[in-house]
This record gives sequence, C-alpha cells and structure tokens, in this order.
Amino acid sequence: MLKKLCVFLAVVISLGGFAGCKNGLEENEKDLSEYDLTAYMSPFWEGDIVYNETAMVLKNEDGSISPVGLMYEIGSVIAVRNYGLDTLYEEGKDYEVQNGKLVIKDNGAIYSDMALDYDQYYFPEYDGSNNLASNGGGILKTEASNGAQGLCKWQLSVTYTHEKTDSPIGVPRTFSDKFSKTIAKLKSGEKTNLVCLGDSISAGWSASGYQYCNIAPLCPPYFNLVTDYLGMYYENENIDAANFSVGGMKTDWGREDAQIQSAVKENPDLLIIAFGMNDGVSGGFSPAAYKENTLAIIDGVRAGCSDTEIILVSPMLPNAEAANMLVNQYNYVAVLNEIASERGNVAVADVGTLSFRLLQLKKFRDMSANNINHPNDFMHRVYAQTIVKTIADIL
Repeated sequence: MLKKLCVFLAVVISLGGFAGCKNGLEENEKDLSEYDLTAYMSPFWEGDIVYNETAMVLKNEDGSISPVGLMYEIGSVIAVRNYGLDTLYEEGKDYEVQNGKLVIKDNGAIYSDMALDYDQYYFPEYDGSNNLASNGGGILKTEASNGAQGLCKWQLSVTYTHEKTDSPIGVPRTFSDKFSKTIAKLKSGEKTNLVCLGDSISAGWSASGYQYCNIAPLCPPYFNLVTDYLGMYYENENIDAANFSVGGMKTDWGREDAQIQSAVKENPDLLIIAFGMNDGVSGGFSPAAYKENTLAIIDGVRAGCSDTEIILVSPMLPNAEAANMLVNQYNYVAVLNEIASERGNVAVADVGTLSFRLLQLKKFRDMSANNINHPNDFMHRVYAQTIVKTIADIL
C-alpha cells in the first residue's frame, strides 16, 4: 500500500508559540470537542493535563460498574465525552470522581447509553460472528461485531488534571544524534523523505481518521501524526511521506525484494520499521528469526540508500485475554535494542514497554478499537509521541 502524504500546513505556528503550548492549550480550549494536533501530541509523560484519554465502560455480571481508573489519579475533570467527542457528560449527574477514579452513576446517561452489558462482551459460546476465543473460556467481543467503530462505541474520552508527578509509564528516550541528517533537513525546510514499512497498525488501523474507519473524531493514524507534527514544529512544508504498510504482514514479508525496492525508490532520509504484532503470535517467529528478518530489511534498504536513518518500533502488546495472541511481542523489545547497538544510526521507539506499563494501570479494552491487536486513537497517539520523542526532544 502506497500512500503519499505531502504536509501543507494551513496554520503556521512559530516555534516559540508552539513551545508555549507544550503542556496544554488556552484555558477555554482544554475541553476538546474535535481532533486537535497540538493537544493530541501533548506528551502523556509531562505536565498536569491529559487530553481525551480513553476508557471503556463495561458492566459487571451484576450490572454494576467498577470505578474507572486512568493513567493518573484524577485531580479534577475538565470534560468527559463519548469517543466521537460530540456528547458531553455532566459531573454529578452522569459521573463523579472518587479516590482519583471515575465513578459512573447508575441513573445517568453514561450508564444508560454507553455501558456495555457483561454478557455482550464475554459470550458463553461461539455466536457465528468473528468474535475471538478467550483464554478464560468462552468468546471475547471484538471489532468484528460492531463494524469500523469497534469497541469505541463504549469508550469515554476523558480530559483531566492530575498532580505533577513522575510519569507512571516512564519517558521514551531521545536519540537525536542518530537522526542528524533528518533533523537538519527538517530544520532547513529541505525536502525530507519519510517512509514507513509495517503491518496493519502502521497502515492506520484502527485510528478513527483511517480511510477504512472514517468515524469521529477523525484522529489520523500514528504515521500521519508524526509527519504532521514534524511539519508543524519545524515549519517544513516539504515532507514527502510514503507508507508501504499492509495489514497482516510480518517481517518475512518486509524483507522481500518488492518491499525493499519500494522503500529504496523513495530515497528515505528516515525509515520507520514497525513489525512484530503478527510475528509474535502463536505459530509466529522466534526472537532469533524476527531479528534475522529485521536485519535483512535494514541491510536491504541500506544497500540502496546507505545513509538512511532508521527507527525500529516495538509493537504494543496484544490482548492477553485473546487466545494465542500474546506470545513473543514483548520479547522483541530486547531484540530491537540489540539491533540498534549493532547498526549505526538506528534507534528503538519502545512502544512495547510503554504498552506493558499502561496495562498495569488500564485495561486493554480501554486502548484498543478491535480488542485484539489494533490501537484506538489513544494508542495511536502513544505510538506517535514515542516516535517523535525518539527522534528529538521537541514535544
């Protein structure tokens, strides 16, 4: 799949002005009723405001709803909206905050309109749809039973303040010395070629703004977020971005000559390689085979473009409740770090570790659209923010 993206900015924002928005927008702009690049790229690990963090509302077997935990303990709520951001819920009527968590009121609109019944999430037996077997027995609800909207129909978007504290998910490392050529071109306004090669996550599934989803709030997929943000920050209108990612693919496909030559043809200044979700499932590739394939991609591209700088993206972890999905994905983090130490101008954007830490604080269903292995808008933002922070400390 080839997707050419030329970044032309409708609004030119000075670097000084943009830096002033680093931890948020103006007071009257903090409740977001539509997608906003500046807010969506405001890093989760800094400041005291989180914009539109998502959480699914699921009833327990007895019809109650457990308090909804977020990445941080809530200080105060700025807004609670539905996933599409077009419905605003009322504190005290639809929810309240207790002990840093959202408590859904059983006589409010969230409970009546948003909460999914337990037996519509965990099915006792296969129902003829494409829902997936659960490791706990029975069948687990997936995107297939609700079209492009997936689980997002039952997800809230919460904007809130929290006490300034160390990030509970850590802070991605920056390796700007490995991307000196790309950064120099971005700064100078020169034509800068960015290429992405990966699987369905990198193709765009299941960002709301992905062409095959196309639902509110129309948040772009992570690769688009990265290119848009770099263009805005550096005021560079000459970013040429090509995305060759295809759903269902693994590193053995990525190393094939057809994919290598497609990437080489673009003469990439920066290549993002993002496989591992499909490689890591039951019956997939061992860490050793994954490493061999990834090295073949790097060496194949550099045989044609020797000075291409490379980011290796470790995948988010899939749903541990889904049968046969979570096997080797997290083991690939160490493999990618090995590769980065063995090849020059290669760095790891470690989404995998951030994903692991997030899962200590939130449910997988809070961060996924298909409930198997596709990120929702929140996790596409995690991908994008991690990649940008890996390139340069400009968030």
